[in-house]
Amino acid sequence: MGPISSLAEINARQHEFWSVESQKLAERISEPAICELALQMVRFDQERGLPFGQQKTLELAAMEADAAFKLVKTHLGKKGRRARPSDKLQILIIDILRLNPSFSNQQVLAALHKEQHQGIVDDIDEDELAFKDWRGRCKTVKLAALKHRFTRARKVLGIKR
Repeated sequence: MGPISSLAEINARQHEFWSVESQKLAERISEPAICELALQMVRFDQERGLPFGQQKTLELAAMEADAAFKLVKTHLGKKGRRARPSDKLQILIIDILRLNPSFSNQQVLAALHKEQHQGIVDDIDEDELAFKDWRGRCKTVKLAALKHRFTRARKVLGIKR
């Protein structure tokens, strides 16, 4: 932009600037945590008794609160726990579906019956399946809950039903 030539141009630029800033402010304070932090920053300046000209504007406080919020979210995300690895039964289900992607839930269950006493699946009765985990401990799963494991396995493999 070149030099300003008239008061009308100053007003036009100021109007353009504040229309963009008010839109940014509305986006920032739509997040409750940012809104609360920005208002608190403005309140702190007032409570400290700063002259009006030295106090933060709501726009500046919202911009600083947004930057702080993003920084905190980034660091909290880095502290998050990694997903637990799949257990042996889930890996076996994935392997079965990888070899036979068109299998129904009943066919996967039949394939698990064939794997019984082969190392992972210990026993399958009317309502439970017993298997060994990574540490060799015996775990049980209700047969009704296997459908969720089948769904997760299909999702991992990208199989559409």
